[in-house]
Amino acid sequence: MTKLANAPVGKVEQHNLRLHTWFSMANASIVERSGTVSKIHQDLVQGYLRDFGKYAGKADSTLIENVFRNIPAQLSLVLDDSVKRFKFKGVAERKSRYSDFDNAITWLEKCRLVLKNYPIEGLPRSPLAAYQKENYFKLFLFDIGLLNNMLGISYKEIKQQGFEYKGYLAENFVQQEMAAQGSSPAEQQHLVVPLYYAGHLSGLLLG
Repeated sequence: MTKLANAPVGKVEQHNLRLHTWFSMANASIVERSGTVSKIHQDLVQGYLRDFGKYAGKADSTLIENVFRNIPAQLSLVLDDSVKRFKFKGVAERKSRYSDFDNAITWLEKCRLVLKNYPIEGLPRSPLAAYQKENYFKLFLFDIGLLNNMLGISYKEIKQQGFEYKGYLAENFVQQEMAAQGSSPAEQQHLVVPLYYAGHLSGLLLG
């Protein structure tokens, strides 16, 4: 398993930057404020992409970028159902197995840039970890604002409901909020809390 020596841009700093920008523009319209924050999101995404090569260490930075870019793309394909498991086929050339992407996904997860969720079939019982399959999981981005930006979804589209289905945004938001429960971003820097999804209950569960 790849060891993580360093991490990309700190999420606490990102959060503070967006909040400061939003409230410093109190006299501007929501559309103007959203546009400015969207530009911050865009800069952060580009910063992450640059940092992959800088901090990847022994992990394959190209695979890390491919996985990171594929999460929004796969999430947005869901139109009338719950988010599907992350599919490895098509993410990178000549690679289609979990073992090909294990290090890249682990690197992103340890950096807290992605959130992993294990689907559960049937009635969930304790311990939830007993239902966990190593190569069968959903992946979400750690921040719904960056998810919207990477998909090119504007504030106006969200306000006007100008796209077909927003269920994956809701699921990503719930996953993000549950992952943040109980500790600050600084405390969670190296903590990975498994989350599980019980489809028939339409709910997310903490491990």
